[in-house]
Amino acid sequence: DFCFTNRTDKSLLLEMWFQDNSLYCSVTQTSSAFDSGNWFATPAPNPSASRVLGSSSIYVGSDKKLLNNVTLAASSVYDTTLSSGDVFSFNDVVGERTSEKGYQPAAIYSSGTTTNEVGGGVCQVASTIYMCALKADLEIVERACHQFTVTYVPMGMDATVYWGYQDFKFRNNTEYPIRVDASVSGGYVHIKLCGTETKDYTIEMTYEILSTSSPTTIERVITDGSYANGEVIQAPHTGYRVVSYKHKIGADGKEISCDVEAYSTYIKTDRIIAVVQRPSTPSTPSAPDTPSTPDTPSTPNTPGDSGGGDSGGTTPGGDAGGG
Repeated sequence: DFCFTNRTDKSLLLEMWFQDNSLYCSVTQTSSAFDSGNWFATPAPNPSASRVLGSSSIYVGSDKKLLNNVTLAASSVYDTTLSSGDVFSFNDVVGERTSEKGYQPAAIYSSGTTTNEVGGGVCQVASTIYMCALKADLEIVERACHQFTVTYVPMGMDATVYWGYQDFKFRNNTEYPIRVDASVSGGYVHIKLCGTETKDYTIEMTYEILSTSSPTTIERVITDGSYANGEVIQAPHTGYRVVSYKHKIGADGKEISCDVEAYSTYIKTDRIIAVVQRPSTPSTPSAPDTPSTPDTPSTPNTPGDSGGGDSGGTTPGGDAGGG
């Protein structure tokens, strides 16, 4: 064994790794809060040791605002160093995502729909770190899935973050410091967790869909002109209940163990389309009927005319029947 003490007033990061049949050692100053005087012991050289404990790359795309936000978040987590037992908090390290810091509006999931908000897209950095922490077999302290499934990582392996509400955290449960390496290039965000490898197994992740909830199509009547007829008001999302598994694989390729890592629930939203209903035009009232002309009264008979009386009529001074 070999030991040394840090007698400087700065924090130090000791890294050792084996590559191309050579053993490398690096001691660098960091900004993390190591206590001066801490003792670090290097393990005996291990031919299988590697300084990368877990790595992952996620395709971000070409949207400039999204890339801008991802780049800012990645630059914030770059070179973060955790001593043994320290907890990494995405929100604490990255801080609030504001326009003053250069963050721009980009797509996020909020209240069951997709909208634009300053700092949108940083969840892709959090999800990439989560993937690395899983591969490094680190302790996950806090993690939540998105409202809907995402396309950049497998189901059950995403991590959503929201300032002041939802965080992503993991603990360095190894005996040695861990440093976060982060970069963005070619439309991808790259994350590596670097430290001293001591485990003799690797991690593989799988997931299983426990249940599915399919969306339906709903028509919504629109009368204010806010949508065109047939326009999609809300896009559909299939709901899923998912469980993820962590598999430990030995050097011989055989599975050592398989444990449940997390349960994730992605909500369903129905497809809503607009049905435009125009207000009906009131009908024109019909003109009133023209009153009919009254019949002209008949001319009365002259007294004394023979045969001039109607049957049943009377003649002045005579009896009924005129005889």
